[in-house]
Amino acid sequence: MQVWEIRPGRGGWRLTEQDATEGLTFDDFTKAETRARWLAMRHEVKGWLAEIRILDADGGLLGAWRGERYTLAAPARFSQAA
Repeated sequence: MQVWEIRPGRGGWRLTEQDATEGLTFDDFTKAETRARWLAMRHEVKGWLAEIRILDADGGLLGAWRGERYTLAAPARFSQAA
């Protein structure tokens, strides 16, 4: 499965392949998300799996796109038993 990650970074929003050091920087989130969804769609048309992960500045998962479905990640503080 191909995984792209979007996270805030210096000068804007960074779009990278998972575990890559190089990537693209966009001045707003919408542009980064649009490019990531376009890349994912190209993979899915070929029958390959693709996922776009939205991360916070510390690398924590906020949510993910898989196809046309967005799944919101549960914050860690809410998922732990009290």
